Amino acid sequence: VRCEIARSASPAPVTVTLWLRVPPDKLETTARSLAMLPEVRMCAALSGTANLVLVAWLPSQHDTVPLEAVLAAKLPWLEITGRGGTLRTVKLMGRLLDCAGRGAGQSSTNFRPRAFSSAVGARPNTAR
Repeated sequence: VRCEIARSASPAPVTVTLWLRVPPDKLETTARSLAMLPEVRMCAALSGTANLVLVAWLPSQHDTVPLEAVLAAKLPWLEITGRGGTLRTVKLMGRLLDCAGRGAGQSSTNFRPRAFSSAVGARPNTAR
């Protein structure tokens, strides 16, 4: 069972994304260490200049710098190559969200493009 909370009602309503560069031989241990932090919602390996992405939920945007300080102290080989803040989430787990982040409707969960669906003989999603 998965239960979501409206970000505005959460004690950590701010979503921050950090793109990280880690030596390849430390990638797995770094990801495991990051996953143990309570603020971290997702940590995944990437290909490219940044080889790790981290998504954290924080009480405010001002908590980004203290989080970065913790990362620098705990994992000195880690380099932050990019930062981003989510201004608004419009869709989550098949639900459309209002401005406060509360469920306001359904969204389609058919991820196959219409051309592909037609090509394989499946009925395209006609729900609007």
